[in-house]
Amino acid sequence: MLSDGFRPAEVTIDGWPRAFPALLRVMPDGTPDTWNGWACPYFDRTAVDAIIQGWRSGVGWTAEVYRAEWRGVVARFYDPTDDTWEEVSPVDVDGEPRWPVGAERWCWYETETEEARA
Repeated sequence: MLSDGFRPAEVTIDGWPRAFPALLRVMPDGTPDTWNGWACPYFDRTAVDAIIQGWRSGVGWTAEVYRAEWRGVVARFYDPTDDTWEEVSPVDVDGEPRWPVGAERWCWYETETEEARA
């Protein structure tokens, strides 16, 4: 059971062929915590593994220039457009590690899920 302040969701980015399960933070007034209107997801390790594989395969981009890797518990993503590595450390959500991959940097958006339709 999730603590107050988070809810399950599925999120994606344009050009990716799939959505990823995540948690989204909910503000006290019930609105989602966003960055410039985009979702700020928190992922479990399995989802981060899938995101890393997608990043490495160049989903929507040229695969040769995009790199991603694990360094211990830190997920790292290289973006050649600005020649930087984004390092994402886990945060604790209800005693479980969650990684805010691309939160406040990438343009994630929520997809419709069974829970959202209920």
